Amino acid sequence: MKAKLFVLILLLCLPVVHVSRAQSTPPKPDVPISMKLQVVLTEYDGTKAVSVLPYTLSLSTPEKDNLRPYASVRAGVKVPLSTTDSKGENSINYIDVGTKIDARVLHADEDRYLVELSVERSSLFIRVGDGQGGAVGKEWAPGDPSPSTQPLMHTFQGSVQLIFRDKETKEATVSTDPLTGHVLKIDVTLSIVK
Repeated sequence: MKAKLFVLILLLCLPVVHVSRAQSTPPKPDVPISMKLQVVLTEYDGTKAVSVLPYTLSLSTPEKDNLRPYASVRAGVKVPLSTTDSKGENSINYIDVGTKIDARVLHADEDRYLVELSVERSSLFIRVGDGQGGAVGKEWAPGDPSPSTQPLMHTFQGSVQLIFRDKETKEATVSTDPLTGHVLKIDVTLSIVK
């Protein structure tokens, strides 16, 4: 009698286990879905926006279990820096200054997508005369004279994973520069291309 009751309970539980397994695995389409990812880097001095840098990346969800599709953007300038070695010989080295963005989108479930985003941003901070014999700092901008041989470099690096629905915008990161006190805010919008 106990054996029959055990078999009956086991048979009743099997469909429940099968249904819960089927629901936990999100359906994956057979074809990639084209997407547009907009990444906006906004730098604030207090409440005033001093820089707004928008970037748009085109990417698609991977086919089946292929995790390779990703998109990247590299925008900036190579800055020459003069250095002197121990023998007194000068040489020029170039450093990259600007923005690097890498992104990938994966299916999370039927109408949501997982975005993996990595952002790296750098800028130069140079010392200039204040007109009164002192020196003050300012962000280097295109058109300014070449930075001195000893500029300071602001850097930001961040990686996040966010879940989006179509046409949804999220704040990815907020960071404060320890030298200037400026706040860098990163907003991301995901849109399906139809």
